Amino acid sequence: MSEERANGDNLHCHVRRWAEWPKDELAQELRHRLHYHYAQIDGTMIFPNSAEGDMLKMIHVLLTPNAQGHFRDRSEAEGT
Repeated sequence: MSEERANGDNLHCHVRRWAEWPKDELAQELRHRLHYHYAQIDGTMIFPNSAEGDMLKMIHVLLTPNAQGHFRDRSEAEGT
């Protein structure tokens, strides 16, 4: 028996690990998270100007067919 169940905490028993999600559900969750963290009022996405930001842009393009050109680096957005 897990420690969580022994303590009576059943919350984690009902949550699936993301690695077990079907690919379409995982893609939808990634879309939601990208939108929540990086979407701007004008509909563009602003990602960090870093290797991680580049990876986020690639994921965004893969998940959103019409995403090409709808994002900017943070440095472009700040005018630096």
